[in-house]
Amino acid sequence: MAGPRQNTTNLRLRLIVDPKKFLDLAQVLAFETPQASKLRTATSRAYYAAYNVSVKTLDGMGFRIDRSGNGHGQVQNLLGNSKNEDLKKISSDLGSLLTNRIGADYRMDDPRAENPTNVKAHVLHASRIIQALERCCGGPNRNDIIQAIKDYGQLIKGAGQKG
Repeated sequence: MAGPRQNTTNLRLRLIVDPKKFLDLAQVLAFETPQASKLRTATSRAYYAAYNVSVKTLDGMGFRIDRSGNGHGQVQNLLGNSKNEDLKKISSDLGSLLTNRIGADYRMDDPRAENPTNVKAHVLHASRIIQALERCCGGPNRNDIIQAIKDYGQLIKGAGQKG
């Protein structure tokens, strides 16, 4: 029975997705012949590309992100408190893109989620977030960013303690 179990393990390893592939899918869906479901899905995939690249980047810097719904706010808080102006903007941009994603996924009566121009802008926005995130966190300011986020974490811990 060891053979099938090993095959299952190998299959699981091969199915790990690069979060940027969500952006590739979003681009295809956004630029095809417009259909409501494709446009809404494009916005959702664009957000998750940017979010998951953010999670992966922060994880690579030593920060663990909650895998529940709380992770979305956690990512924004960590980036927003990095003392890096570009990452603060990314934090804000992720929040805006999340709002659009929620509209696309849950607000079926909102026609903005089905507007091809809006959706293409969401996909472009996600692409720019990913590029800026990689530039900032892979560059010479990486150690300063890590330290600033650690300092923020200590500040939050200290605020929760009784004195």
